[in-house]
Amino acid sequence: MKLFGREIHFSFRKKVPPEEMVCFGCGRDGSSVWKLIAGPAPMFICDECVAKAELALAADDQGLQSDLLLERSEGRRCSFCNEPVVVATAGAEVGICQECIKICQDIIAEDRRVESQLSP
Repeated sequence: MKLFGREIHFSFRKKVPPEEMVCFGCGRDGSSVWKLIAGPAPMFICDECVAKAELALAADDQGLQSDLLLERSEGRRCSFCNEPVVVATAGAEVGICQECIKICQDIIAEDRRVESQLSP
């Protein structure tokens, strides 16, 4: 199946206990953020960290500094899609690529659109 022009492969995954559903970027749980987006178990990222990662990548593209570490070393892989790409990281072992950030932004935008239609 294709999603946003990218081939997506579905697989069954274990149910993640609510106490483990935390953003890998900031450590907050779903009750502390507007939206928590699930990646491969146990990867989650919140809407605020998606925005920060997008800003960090945009700043890096313009040659500006960012408070979010950007790793450009060979062999780094996105924690969501496992592609070998530049990632904005929250730590040494986790990160998200620009393509996955875009997909998360699209999910957030759609959820906000639906929410605004449901609100009086």
